[in-house]
Amino acid sequence: MFFASKYVYVGDEQEEEVCEDELEAGWARSNPVEMDEASDSDNDSENSDDDGDHGVRVNVGGSVHRRVASARHGRYGPGQAQQAPPPLAVPAAPAFASAPPPPPQQQPQRRASRLSSLLSSISSRATAAPSLEASGPPPPPPPAPLAAAAAPAAPKWGKKKRFRLKEKAATKSAASRVHRQAVDTNVISVKLGTLADDVTLHTGDAEFCSECSIVFNALSKVQDGVWRCEFCGTPNKVDLAPEETPADESVDYILEPAPAVAASEDDARVIFCMDTSGSMCVTTEVEGRIALRGDRTQQLTQELRAHTAGSRQYMPGQRRDVTYVSRLQSVQAAVDLQLQSMKKEHPSRSVGLVTFSNEVNVIGDCSSEPLVLAGDRLNDRDAIFKQVSEKSLVGKTVGESCSSLSETLFGLEEGGQTALGPALVASVALAAKRPGSQVFVCTDGLANVGVGSLDLGDKADVATESQAAAFYREVGQLAKDKGVTISVISIEGAECKLEHLGVAADMTGGDVERVNPLTLSKEFGTMLRNPVIATQVSVSMTVHRGLFLRDDTAAAAAQNAAADVFTASRDLGSVNADSETLFEFGVRDKHLLRCGDGAAAATESETDAHQAAALPFQVQIRFTRPNGMQCLRVLTQEKPITEQRDQAEQHVNVALCSAHVAQKSARLAQGGDYERARLNAYAYRNMMGRACTSETAQPQQQQQFDKFVHVMDELDTHVLEAQCEEVSDGLVDLAAQDKESRSRERASRRRDSQSRSVFKMKKAATKSFF
Repeated sequence: MFFASKYVYVGDEQEEEVCEDELEAGWARSNPVEMDEASDSDNDSENSDDDGDHGVRVNVGGSVHRRVASARHGRYGPGQAQQAPPPLAVPAAPAFASAPPPPPQQQPQRRASRLSSLLSSISSRATAAPSLEASGPPPPPPPAPLAAAAAPAAPKWGKKKRFRLKEKAATKSAASRVHRQAVDTNVISVKLGTLADDVTLHTGDAEFCSECSIVFNALSKVQDGVWRCEFCGTPNKVDLAPEETPADESVDYILEPAPAVAASEDDARVIFCMDTSGSMCVTTEVEGRIALRGDRTQQLTQELRAHTAGSRQYMPGQRRDVTYVSRLQSVQAAVDLQLQSMKKEHPSRSVGLVTFSNEVNVIGDCSSEPLVLAGDRLNDRDAIFKQVSEKSLVGKTVGESCSSLSETLFGLEEGGQTALGPALVASVALAAKRPGSQVFVCTDGLANVGVGSLDLGDKADVATESQAAAFYREVGQLAKDKGVTISVISIEGAECKLEHLGVAADMTGGDVERVNPLTLSKEFGTMLRNPVIATQVSVSMTVHRGLFLRDDTAAAAAQNAAADVFTASRDLGSVNADSETLFEFGVRDKHLLRCGDGAAAATESETDAHQAAALPFQVQIRFTRPNGMQCLRVLTQEKPITEQRDQAEQHVNVALCSAHVAQKSARLAQGGDYERARLNAYAYRNMMGRACTSETAQPQQQQQFDKFVHVMDELDTHVLEAQCEEVSDGLVDLAAQDKESRSRERASRRRDSQSRSVFKMKKAATKSFF
């Protein structure tokens, strides 16, 4: 476990204020932290304006949005050394004056008029600032000439460039509401990549508390054969030998031993599920004349010239110095590159191939005749899974089958519709025989044949689409139960309802990407370099009875409210070295915190006598190793407490806190609560911005905050974009609908670029912000 601060904050609940004007202005414009350029005009006069806030101008609704160059492009030129920043001066910032909001009947109209002014600028905003998917940031402005040839380069954290808080207006417009959200540094990270590490393997069974199910641990104390639970205070009779008493904070218990014939990492299969429908013939221009393997253009040209007296024919204005690469050719090249790589690095791994158009071809490893699924056979999910499972279509290693797979791969041709749903079921069935296997789905269009069809035609409505989308949740659950990870790669240029297709990947711990066809090789390689390290992973976090866990779901919150000790559980499926899940907690009852062992104190003097200096936390992780062994890992730590907010924020781990904000905001956005998703991000940004502009702020904290502002801009832009589109379409009251209706409606409306951003942020990890 890793904490967002050196201390657990147990003081009075603090709320961050976020003005409605900030939410409507957008992420970049409302950033409370800016670079202090007042004394650095010599170096940046060409890049700064009258207000001293340099960056890229983006016109939004007639006003100017300013993206701070430090967040989007980096601050200074290459090759410049890094050193600690000087102490930062923090100007006094008067609080918002909260004016009464307008009458309820006027609020939707006012919001509609203000948000609609942003809609026309969304596309220009995205164009003006490069996307995170770009190959790299644009070059920064050229540095000023050096004063002398021998003068050293300006340091990255120079003496004149500083973070500082922007002055907030003392008053806001009477119509502007102020939102408040409780925010602090009480965040815990569980890094699941550590499941691959060897820890103390405990003999015997775990000893659980009869009340709160906490496992006896290194912090537990036994007196006269009784263990009083340090979390809930319940007395438990225990009979433990000295060697059965845990001595380390991290302990593994074996729930079920590995099978007699243990599996290895290379026993896991890789299944490529490829779209070969007619739309895969769409081409992209590539500079130069390139000879592509499997390209039939030369053959077709010769056949054509035989009927045209040998003349060369070109379309008017057609370039002759480029190569037109189809989407299918891009996928073929990317998959073949991975085959050759696995042949060298993992020759004993098994690889299978599934293709789909208006029918599904389960090719496997080319060691037997392909299984063809067509017609009515595409409409029964269970029958498809059973039929593929009964066949032995993958048996050879990639070292043995690489040549045959490659030859078959380049013999594929485009044509037909898109039986994506049946192909996904067949791919999961191929992979399910080996837990830890991965399925990679690559498509450029909407599923429109067989089960899982999302092309509903005249029958299209939110309810019908929601029923069709349930298929992908069912397949995701099936894959998770079998220890299979699904990753989805969609190709730019067409919509494939990534919102629904990506659910299967999200449930199994896979990736969701939307890429240019020419970068497919890079995406495949990145995903394959991060193999599954554990399957069927579930995480349960428990905190002291004086604390509570803030959960996104009302059901979980209600269940915990009735319990003596708060526990939050998450079923994560398969995980890799980068997987991470985070929890947020707060103070439930200060009186209970003062009782060190969780037991209620009889008198006030007794309460004071048992003042707790630290609080315990425990996470229990159930998982299956690649060799089939089922384990329970128990991690127990205690953390010192403080009632001083400044002390907790001084030691804040900005990167860890940023990962929590990204994951939580993405979950809220996916659930259709755009308003809370954005409020959560803005409130935490204000808190971290205050910490990064304090006198004690460290360079690493400031750099991590800079990265947070940069990364979260993508999600906030897409959510704001979706809100503006709702206003443009007259759905002003959508935010006021019941949760379920709002969630379905917004999921149906989300475009692939917006869905991809949500899925990506749900997998954000602490390392993403370094």
